[in-house]
Amino acid sequence: MKKRFFILTSICLMTMASIWFFTNWNISATNDNQAVAASRVAVGQKMAEFALPNFENKEVTVKSYGKPIVVNFFATWCPPCRQEMPDLELFVKKYKTEVDFYAVNIQESRSAVADFMDKNGYTFKDEILFDETANVARAFRVNAIPTTFITDKNGVIRHIWTGAITLKQLEDFLERLPKN
Repeated sequence: MKKRFFILTSICLMTMASIWFFTNWNISATNDNQAVAASRVAVGQKMAEFALPNFENKEVTVKSYGKPIVVNFFATWCPPCRQEMPDLELFVKKYKTEVDFYAVNIQESRSAVADFMDKNGYTFKDEILFDETANVARAFRVNAIPTTFITDKNGVIRHIWTGAITLKQLEDFLERLPKN
């Protein structure tokens, strides 16, 4: 009985934290790539390029280099984000040379993300970028996390998925990308 109460309480607290996070995140209108070039985020539109820092605080530009791109917005406290992490780990390992993959963390410290990655044995730290102000997430109209954007090799958005994504779903989306 106590265990069930603890689980339900935890779920309620995480839900309330999620609601608070998305209604109160930092709304500063700083440069951040000029709101990712006015937010071209619809399926069929070319994804605007953007740049965010990585673990070493080095700016990484996300743009089309002739390969499909997968951009996943996440936070370590988010249960569906945690749920999809094992599949993202497998995806990165399997498709590292064929797809440019970026996991964009929204407003968490590098140390919190590093601890989470280490504790769970995830190895794709090089693919993590930090959206410290959440301006890129807002520009991409991310209303819930996780949200995943998939482009073709020309940088055109072909799929937008909200919620935990599986390896199978990612592979299915890649299979359906235009080949030319």
